Amino acid sequence: MLLSVEHLTKGFGSRTVLSDINLTVSAGDKIGLIGPNGMGKTTLLDLICGVQQPDEGQISRAAGVRIGYLRQNSIPDAAGTVWEEAERVFAPLREIERRMRETERRMAGAQGEAYAALEKEYAALSDAFTAGDGYSIDVRIRTVLGGMGFSGKEEQSARSLSGGEKTRLALARLLLDDPDLLVLDEPTNHLDFRTLGWLEDYLASFRGALLTVSHDRYFLDQRTERIWELEDCRVHAFRGNYSRYKEQKAQLVLTQTREYEKQMARIVSMQDYAQRNIARASTAGMAKSRLHQLEHIELPDKPRAAPPVPAFSFRAASQPVQEVLAVEDLTLAVGEGAERRTLAAGLTFTVRRGERLALLGPNGAGKTTLLRALLAARGEGRQIRWGRGVQIGYFSQEHEELSPQRTAMQEMERRFPALPQQTLRARLGAHLFSGEDAFKPVSVLSGGERARLAFAILSQQAPNFLVLDEPTNHLDLPAREALEAAVRDYDGTLLFVSHDRYFINALATGVLELEGGALTRYAGNYDAYLEQKRGLAAAAPASRPAEKKSAGGAQYYRSKQQRSEEVKRKKRIAALEAAIERNDRDRAALEAQLADPAVACDYTAVQALTEQLAALAAAHERDFDEWAALAELEEE
Repeated sequence: MLLSVEHLTKGFGSRTVLSDINLTVSAGDKIGLIGPNGMGKTTLLDLICGVQQPDEGQISRAAGVRIGYLRQNSIPDAAGTVWEEAERVFAPLREIERRMRETERRMAGAQGEAYAALEKEYAALSDAFTAGDGYSIDVRIRTVLGGMGFSGKEEQSARSLSGGEKTRLALARLLLDDPDLLVLDEPTNHLDFRTLGWLEDYLASFRGALLTVSHDRYFLDQRTERIWELEDCRVHAFRGNYSRYKEQKAQLVLTQTREYEKQMARIVSMQDYAQRNIARASTAGMAKSRLHQLEHIELPDKPRAAPPVPAFSFRAASQPVQEVLAVEDLTLAVGEGAERRTLAAGLTFTVRRGERLALLGPNGAGKTTLLRALLAARGEGRQIRWGRGVQIGYFSQEHEELSPQRTAMQEMERRFPALPQQTLRARLGAHLFSGEDAFKPVSVLSGGERARLAFAILSQQAPNFLVLDEPTNHLDLPAREALEAAVRDYDGTLLFVSHDRYFINALATGVLELEGGALTRYAGNYDAYLEQKRGLAAAAPASRPAEKKSAGGAQYYRSKQQRSEEVKRKKRIAALEAAIERNDRDRAALEAQLADPAVACDYTAVQALTEQLAALAAAHERDFDEWAALAELEEE
C-alpha cells in the first residue's frame, strides 16, 4: 500500500468540503477522481500530496514513497532551455557521471593503494550509474519530449513557452521522474489528439500508481480501473473505468430508491394500522406493538437527488435541401499584406442534410478559421455554397457575440423581441438561470454560465444547421452528458470542432481532418477514424502509384520515388535498431569486464575499457538520433 487516508475532514471557514474520507492507494492502482466543479477534488489531491493539511484525520504514506504532482493551472518557473529543464530530473545521475569522469582523470596519475582506492570508488559510481539507467538518459528525454510535442524545441527557452506548453513541460518532467504515485489534475487540458494518444500509450506501460482528476471521459475509459466519485463531501469508490462507473452508479441509485420506497411504504402501513386500531380493545395490543416497532425503526435516508443539469434541447424549425453545404477549392489564410499566411488550400467537401461531422486537426491548423469562413459566406458563392433553406446556429468558442454589459435576460430580449418575457425566463430557467441569475451581466458570468446562455439562445433560435466550436469547454461531466443527449435527439445537421473524444465518439457520423494544409474525410465516429488512420498507415508501404480510398473516403498518392525512399528508410531503420542492440550488448560486456577484480588492478586495461565505453555511448547517441528522425518520418 502506497498511502491510506483515514477519517479525513477539511473545510474552509464555515463550509465543509471533505468529511470523514477513508481511502487507500496501492501499487499499480489506476484511479480517476470525478465530481462536480468546485466540490473539492483539487483540495483532496493537495491533501494527499501534502500541499495542504487536513482539519481532522490523517494521511499515512509508505516509507520512501515518491509522489509526482501536476497541479491544475500551476505554471512552473523555468529558467533554462526545454532540454535543460527536462534534464534537471536526472541531476543526481548527472552528478554521478561527473564524478565518474573526475575519478577517471585522477586514476590516470595514481598508483598503488591510491589507485586501488580510486578504482573501488569508480566501480561503486559505475554501479550506481548503471542501476539508475544513466546511459539512457538522453534517449529517455528525447522520447518524452518528442511525445509531449517538443520535437525541434529542445533548445528553446522554457520561459518563452506559452502557459499550456509550460504545463506540458511540467508533465514531461514528471513522466521522466517516474514516481511511485503520479497525481494529475486535468492532465489532458493542453494536449492535442496526437499528444493525448502518446500519453495514453505511455501510461499503459507506467509501472507506478496513477490518480487523476479529469473531465476527459475517453481518457478515463482508456487509463483508469477504479473511479472515486466525490459527492456531498464524501468519496464513493467504484470498480472499473468511467463507462463501467456509469452503469454501477445508475444501478446503485435505482437500488437505493427502491429500498427507500419499500421502507417508507412499510412505515406508512404500520402508522395507518396503528391509527385505525388503537381505539379498539380487540386490536389495541397489536396497534401498540406497531407503534413500539415504529419507535425503533431507523428512518432511511432519502436518496440524494442528482444536482440540476441544464435542460439542453435543440430542434430544427424547418428542413433545408439535401445538399446543405458545398465547399470547392477553398483557401484559408490569416494576416494581411506581408504578414499574410496560408493555412490550407484546395479544401473541397460537401455536407448533406442530417450529417454530423466533427472537424479535427492540430492547434493552429485553421479549424476555427474554416468555421468563420463558412459563416461569413453569403448567397451562392463560388467556393462556399449554402443550400436553400439553411438556417445556421453558431456556438463560438469565446462567446464574443455576447455583450459584457448586457444581462442574460437582455441578451435574450435583444434576439427575440417579439416573445413574452415569461417565455424567455422559462428558456433561461431550463439552462439553470433561475431567479436573479437571469439579471446578472455577462461580464460576471463564469465560463460555464456563458456557455449555458449561448445554448439557451441557440435553443430558442431553432436552426436546422448547428455549427459548434468547442461546445463542451467549461461544462462539467453531467452537463456534457446532457448536451450529448440533446444533440443526439436533434433532427438537423451538425458541424463541430471538439477536443472531447468521448463527445465525438457519441455523435459523429463522419470526421473531417484538417492537417498539413489539406482536408481528409473519414466515415464514422472517433474510434472509426482512428481505425482508418491505422489502416492507411499499414497499407502505405504496399500501395501502388494510383489513387486509393479508405472506407471513409481518405485519399493518398505515392510516387515511385517516394516508395523507393521509403524502402531505403525502412532498411536503414532496421540496420540502426540492430546496431543499437549490438551496442547495448557490447556495453554490458565491457561493464562486466570493468567489474572483474583482476582487470580492476590493471590501470591500462581500465583506461582502455573506459575509452571504449565512452565511444560506444557516443555511437549509441548518434544512432538513436538518426533512428528517431527516421521513425518520425515513418509516422508521418
